[in-house]
Amino acid sequence: MLVHDFADPFDLRFYQFAKLRSFSPLTHRNMPVRCNIDRVQVVGNLLAAEKVVNSLAVNLTEEASIVQNVDNAINLALLTVRTVAQSYIKGTVPASYIRLKVVGNITIAKAELHTLNTTDSTTQTEIKQAEQLQDDSLIAAEGIVANCS
Repeated sequence: MLVHDFADPFDLRFYQFAKLRSFSPLTHRNMPVRCNIDRVQVVGNLLAAEKVVNSLAVNLTEEASIVQNVDNAINLALLTVRTVAQSYIKGTVPASYIRLKVVGNITIAKAELHTLNTTDSTTQTEIKQAEQLQDDSLIAAEGIVANCS
């Protein structure tokens, strides 16, 4: 048995990634680069939107239930993305309805954001920023459908 001494945590993560890639059935799939860019954009935009929504939760205490609905929809979209990623790691293609759940949850989050009312200009800017991140996530999700086969 080969024993590794990983003094740097990055070395351990790199080793684990390399090991996963070498045994993954995905190593033989040729996905377009645009497909992976779209995937990263969906996750990145959702995480950024979640951060903005957490800030809104502090500023909009009177509309906490709406902000919580937005946060829940974003978290469900991220959970669904995780399910899709796990399917690919296992070498299976996720059902199309699972991918549609990501888009559905992003759309729900955006619709809930639209119902928030405030007169504070900073909070209005944060709402617009969160809506833009949701739009960007939807565009990237459409790119996944178009570019990933």
